[in-house]
Order: sequence, then C-alpha cells, then structure tokens
Amino acid sequence: MRVTARIAALGLLVLAVAAGCLTTSEVLVDRPWKLVVVSGAPPVDPQGVVGVSFGTDRRFTVNTGCNTTGGTYHLDGNRILLDTVNQTLVLCEGELATQEAAILAVIKNRPAYAIDTGTGRLRLTSDAGRVLLFEAP
Repeated sequence: MRVTARIAALGLLVLAVAAGCLTTSEVLVDRPWKLVVVSGAPPVDPQGVVGVSFGTDRRFTVNTGCNTTGGTYHLDGNRILLDTVNQTLVLCEGELATQEAAILAVIKNRPAYAIDTGTGRLRLTSDAGRVLLFEAP
C-alpha cells in the first residue's frame, strides 16, 4: 500500500513538472531528498538520514551520514549557490569520511541541478562531473 501511494505521488509530481504547472525550482524546495547514489554507488547510510533539503526560506541542510551542514542558499539558473555554510565537526573515518568529502565536493561548489521527469530524481552535478542522485521519500 505504501509503495503504491509513493508511486502515485511520484507520478503526480512528474506530471506537474512535465505539464509546466511546477517549475524545477518549485519541485526542488520544501521536500527532503534522500541520497541514493554517490560516486556511482549506494551511500553508506547507517542511520537512514543521508540527504539534502532546500527550503523556500532559502535555508538548506545536508546530512552526510557523519556531519550536518546547513546555511543559506540561492538559485542562479540551474545552479545552487551556498551563501552561508555552518557545519558540525564530528571526526569521520573510513567510508563515511570518503562519502562526506564526495558529497561536500559537489554541494559546496555551485552544482547544477535537474529533476529527471522520468524518475523524479534530483541530480546534482559538479563542474568536475561528480554526480549525486537523490529521491524524494
């Protein structure tokens, strides 16, 4: 039942974007985005919290699985630019440290964003070609 509701919600979201009822930036904000691919692989997510969110209040939050980063942002075309950044400083080791570095390398460097109308996934791409893929839960 839960899967059916999720598929229906995703279908409505995709139709709204495709029909031009919502802009890509409107789909981006005010929803949590769960990370599903980092560096070409599934994320290390021991607590099920790795993801990002962007609010209409211009605040963002990123959870890397180790630390949390937040602050303010603005959109410039299809780019996300961080204006202020605050980050917790927990020591990350091993796979979590590697994952955190990969996530922040994209997020902190003006990533291009796009919503795939076929899957509903959010794609963030760095100028270096690094890609993060997220799904709305």
